[in-house]
Amino acid sequence: MEKNSFLIYNDIICSLYTCQKKEDLKTRFLVPLGMLIPYSYSSLLFSASSHEKKRNPQNPSELYESPPLCVPEDFTEAEETYIRNCREDPMLWMIHGRESILVREGDLLPEEHRLHSPLYLRCYEKYNIFDTLQYSIVKDQQFLGILTLFRTKDDKPFTDNEMFFLRSLGIHLNAVLEHLQKLAGEPDGAGKLSPASAASRFRLTPREEEILSLLLQYKNNDEIARSLTIKETTLQKHIQNIFRKCQVSSKWELLRLLS
Repeated sequence: MEKNSFLIYNDIICSLYTCQKKEDLKTRFLVPLGMLIPYSYSSLLFSASSHEKKRNPQNPSELYESPPLCVPEDFTEAEETYIRNCREDPMLWMIHGRESILVREGDLLPEEHRLHSPLYLRCYEKYNIFDTLQYSIVKDQQFLGILTLFRTKDDKPFTDNEMFFLRSLGIHLNAVLEHLQKLAGEPDGAGKLSPASAASRFRLTPREEEILSLLLQYKNNDEIARSLTIKETTLQKHIQNIFRKCQVSSKWELLRLLS
């Protein structure tokens, strides 16, 4: 770690721990972060509380609070549009896990898919976005939000060294955001049902409880089928039974019901 980068890194950590409310993260974290990891745009999307998720049960895409925190401010329009259409994001289930993860989108999705998808064209094309770094903010297996850094086609690619910095800072961000939520009176895990509690409440079979647990870990059908050594057609029947017993019609509704 170069001396200058080390000093900036320490300053960011010190600034982060001075935040008294979530809105402070914009000026005390996002802005100085740009000195360590340059970006054209950045955003913090916060997971909606259980109350907010249930306020509009007809909208399964309501996973985040609005408005998001964005730098610069006029990028808020892009992220508001993303929030309304986030179900189209192919990375959503991967990033919404019970452990923090850092991904460079360019490593996972080919350029022709990233830059021509309906979601990209709707949200990011006008900003000339080319690649992103996304960090899922998680504390004690509770998903709290997503930090995203955006670069345009004129910027250099994100480096492994920059990913190391962001992963290291993320450990502190996890703790700070959890603390800020508690200060704001948002009880950690409020309204959340464990797989065992859900199984008892909805009278799921042991196999259905096992599948539910994997679904809540954001595993896809292929991963679950391989993990349980069953056919995907058999898995699909179990999932439909879970939906029926829980009175939901999709994974999104199931997620909202149990979180």
